[in-house]
Amino acid sequence: MPRKLKYNAGHYESSACHGLGTAGGVCPAMLLPCMILGDVRSIVPSQLLPTVNCSIMLLHGLGFNPSFIPIDAKMLPAGLNLARPPAYLVSDRYHSINKQVKCENRALHRKVLDDSSNPVGETRLSLLDHNFRNLGRAIVRSEGCVKGVYRIGDARLLRVENSSVIFFAYTNFWSSHCQKRKGYFITPLNLTRSPRPTSQRPAPDQRTGEAARRRPKLHPVAAEVDGRDGLFVATMRHTSSDTAGRTDSGLQELTAPRNGGVLLRRDGTVAELVHVAPKTTFWSVPLSPQELATGEMDQRRLAHGEVRAEKLLAASAPRSFSANVHNSIHPIWVEEFNAYLAVGHIHYLPRKDDPGSYEFGSSYRQILFTIDDAKLSVRRFSRELCLPSLESSGEGNRRIDTEDRAVCDGVQFVMSAFRQGPTTFHFSYGINDCESALLTLSLSRIRELLEFSNDQP
Repeated sequence: MPRKLKYNAGHYESSACHGLGTAGGVCPAMLLPCMILGDVRSIVPSQLLPTVNCSIMLLHGLGFNPSFIPIDAKMLPAGLNLARPPAYLVSDRYHSINKQVKCENRALHRKVLDDSSNPVGETRLSLLDHNFRNLGRAIVRSEGCVKGVYRIGDARLLRVENSSVIFFAYTNFWSSHCQKRKGYFITPLNLTRSPRPTSQRPAPDQRTGEAARRRPKLHPVAAEVDGRDGLFVATMRHTSSDTAGRTDSGLQELTAPRNGGVLLRRDGTVAELVHVAPKTTFWSVPLSPQELATGEMDQRRLAHGEVRAEKLLAASAPRSFSANVHNSIHPIWVEEFNAYLAVGHIHYLPRKDDPGSYEFGSSYRQILFTIDDAKLSVRRFSRELCLPSLESSGEGNRRIDTEDRAVCDGVQFVMSAFRQGPTTFHFSYGINDCESALLTLSLSRIRELLEFSNDQP
């Protein structure tokens, strides 16, 4: 185990297996060999391929549970005056929620930020450049008034191919006077120019006295990559009411209670991966081609005759899958597989005999799997995996080959996958409800990881 750890020892695991897991009928494993990128100023993951087919890097300037989409200039408001060209839009959770984690991420805050006396949620958006450096941030607001802690959380961004429309799938944990219904929803997102963008400055910190004096110094690259607050305005396009007094318009409720994966199918329809196991279950997402192309959903009203989803298919998951495997991302199409690539997760703590070291679930394992477009069933899949922690042995850019030089973080929550060029795939994930990282895999490495076939096709 590495000698220097950022978190408490109970927030790491030194073995991926511990007799856990059944995917493929084999013991879970650490994703090794893999390179930990400690110097993000000198190198970016795609530059390492094909020599290094697995790498992990910290994402500076973000909170946790990040979701990425690639963007281009037509998707952004004019006049942002960015320091560098933007390449990605990222959502993250910026509000500290796990009291048992000693988190010293300056991009995470103890309170839900509200610098304008308006109700806000706990989700934020950031613009990143091609090297994953933060250009600027905005807290996601609502044309209604979703407010307070645990609202619009665990958001996943979705971009429609050949369109500038951005969709925003989010969980509303608490009912409020503006959005009455709790659950998992999808709505378009508007980005506009901020009337008064702020200058770059360190993130506010609520610590005072001795705690403030013990606060660690800013990482040497953080000033360069942390970005500016209030650079643009991000607004969910649903409204709390219309002239007829109807509530919750401009959004579609999804079927999963949370963590559903929205699948943009090749035939132009939209499906939702609701359950992975024991039945891989898909429901329709009743968005019309016009709504997908324009993002105009203002006439939708959840409480007044909205279009309902329908169950599409429920195929058997592999026999070796635990019934507790859940979806993690919006699956992406991979032409070389002639299938969608998805990620599932399972956590093994807390148990009756072991509460774990977190306020919520921990001991996470990830499963990569592909989905057949016609059958909407699992085709190939990996064993259960944990990702080597950024604190694994060594300094700078170092390759980790064996488990005796590595640990896994207790909470690793994958939120999105996206492709960069012909052979590079990125997976963004949250660490310990505190910070964010990016896993980069080559196409060939993913193919190797998908070592099992579904025995119940």
